[in-house]
Amino acid sequence: MFCKNCGAKIADKSAFCSICGAKQDNINLVKTGVNESTDEEIYQEDLKKKKKRLLILGAVIAIFAAGVFCVNNSITAGPQIGFSTKLQAILGDAEAEYKIANSLHGAEKFMWLEKSASKGHADAQAELGYCYYSGEGAVKDFKEALKWFQRAADNGSVYGQFRMGWAYSNGEGVAKDQKLAVSWYKKAADNGNTAAMNNLAVCYANGEGVAKDTKKSFELYQEASEKGNLLSTLNLARAYELGEGTNIDKKKAFELYKKVASKDSTLYSDEDKEYVARGIYNVGKMYFWGNGVEKNYEEAVKYFNLAKNQGNMDALCGLGIAYYFGQGVPVDREQGKKLVREASERGHARAKSLLKLM
Repeated sequence: MFCKNCGAKIADKSAFCSICGAKQDNINLVKTGVNESTDEEIYQEDLKKKKKRLLILGAVIAIFAAGVFCVNNSITAGPQIGFSTKLQAILGDAEAEYKIANSLHGAEKFMWLEKSASKGHADAQAELGYCYYSGEGAVKDFKEALKWFQRAADNGSVYGQFRMGWAYSNGEGVAKDQKLAVSWYKKAADNGNTAAMNNLAVCYANGEGVAKDTKKSFELYQEASEKGNLLSTLNLARAYELGEGTNIDKKKAFELYKKVASKDSTLYSDEDKEYVARGIYNVGKMYFWGNGVEKNYEEAVKYFNLAKNQGNMDALCGLGIAYYFGQGVPVDREQGKKLVREASERGHARAKSLLKLM
């Protein structure tokens, strides 16, 4: 048959044209074997089925959306945590629980770390140990911290290995044992932990728990520094400055101090911010004494001020000396004494001695 509207050939018994969609007048009867139905009735029946399917699909979508809403709102997490991670955490996935913990702080972080750590997640165990160590979300408890550090280390956590070394080195939660500290630091350092490399270097430099070896110490500082550890870069600079494990090279020392000083401290942890401030102070110190760079009191004062503003007590003391003797600034003995006194009151040992001479 042909469409009454566009003339296109369409299937017999069709109520509508498949080309232009026009309704056909010549409705024929369709033999069903039992009843006879018109094309209009068939069309309406198909329409009902389509509506039913759409309603079912809509209901499924609504239920899914409600589920997403409930999951998203039932878990507090950082903005980087998506629905799938939250859903996995609800289902008890340790990795998802650990990810959520790392997006939080305080008690909420501690709660999720506990969940993940109890399932054997090594990194969560190490982080949980640090919560007990630092008191974040929990009461400080060095013994409990050590327990979790040990579990983490046994499960292969490099951070856990480093923390075991730290605990034995400082006698926190366990009797102080420098040999065991060195053993744990070696394990963590061999696994690439730069903080462990630095602390192991300190052990070699001082002969603590291991035979003194300044050359080995220098090499470890160098390796950790190359991998971005700021404290190791400062210690490497000091080694060049004093000739510990290497030849004296004050120019190289100045370059390394300036490398640390140039870092944007806002991008670092509080601990690393302190190292940046220390780097800034040391640049000022090198300018002040003319070590590795031409002596320049004005530059020294500039760097002392920058470091002082970041909380460095050495810089506060150095600035006091500059004012007291008028080096880089006009002589102002009262201001000089005031600055050194402030450093002394805040626990700076050298400032206490200097104050007696002013």
